[in-house]
Amino acid sequence: MSLVLPSFPLLSSSDFQAVCSTAIHELQSGKWLTPADWNISRLESNDGSGQGLIGLRIIRALDNPDQFGQDADKDDDELLEEHDTERLSISVARAHRYRVFYDIMLSPSMQMPVVWFSIHRANGTAVPLQRDVIIDSLVPTNVRSELTTQGAGPLGGISQAIHPNTGFPAWYIHPCETANALREVRGDVGSVHTDEYLRLWMGVVGPAVGLYWPQPR
Repeated sequence: MSLVLPSFPLLSSSDFQAVCSTAIHELQSGKWLTPADWNISRLESNDGSGQGLIGLRIIRALDNPDQFGQDADKDDDELLEEHDTERLSISVARAHRYRVFYDIMLSPSMQMPVVWFSIHRANGTAVPLQRDVIIDSLVPTNVRSELTTQGAGPLGGISQAIHPNTGFPAWYIHPCETANALREVRGDVGSVHTDEYLRLWMGVVGPAVGLYWPQPR
C-alpha cells in the first residue's frame, strides 16, 4: 500500500522504512526489468538492537574491473585457475568477479537517504581502493567535477567514512544537496507517495555512482 509522505523530501525513520518496504515490493512484483546481475534485499541492523529494517542493499556486477591493478588481478587469476575445472575463459570470469554493494540508509540528522558503496570480490571480501580508482570505476565523466568537492552542484561530495552498519570503511555521497535537488525535480505537483520516492531519489543521486532504477516492462 502506497502512503503519502507529508514532509517530502525529508523522511522520518518510519517514512524511510515504508519507502524501503514499498521499493522491495515494487521491484519483486514483476513490473520492472531488473537486470540479471542486479539484486535488491533488505538491510538489517548488525548491532543486535533488534531494530530490523534499516535500509536497502543493491548489488550489481561491475562492468570495468580491469582498473584495480595488476597485483589484484594476479592473485584473483591464480584463484580462478585453481577452481576453473572446465577451463572457462579467465577474461569472462574476471568480468563477473567484482560486484558493487550499494547500501541505502537514512541519515537521521539530514533526514535524507544516503548511498554507501563499496566494491567486493565474488567471495564477499571488500577491495580497498583509492578515491581516484573508485571515481574512475563508478562515476560517469559528466558528473565527476560535481563530486570532487563536497557541496558542488546538485550533488554532495564523495567521501569515505566508517559504514554505520558494517563498521568497515566505505564511500558515500554526502546528502547536503539532495533535498534541494529533489524539490527541483519534483516541483509543485502535489503529494509524493512511498512508491515513487526511491525512484525520484535514485534518479537524482544514483547515476553519479552507476545506480539506476530498472526500466518498466
